Amino acid sequence: MFHKGALIPGVFPNLEGDGKEARSFKIANLDDLAHKETELRSIVRAWCDLRDEA
Repeated sequence: MFHKGALIPGVFPNLEGDGKEARSFKIANLDDLAHKETELRSIVRAWCDLRDEA
């Protein structure tokens, strides 16, 4: 769950949600995590950059 995830810049197909603030990133198991790892790392970096600007 990313609080203020709606503000994260970029296109992330696995970042889910349509509300004004929060977004979630679902991981079913370790194989799923391995498949989505690159995207998740990019989301975390973009979120950290966004928070550093605040």
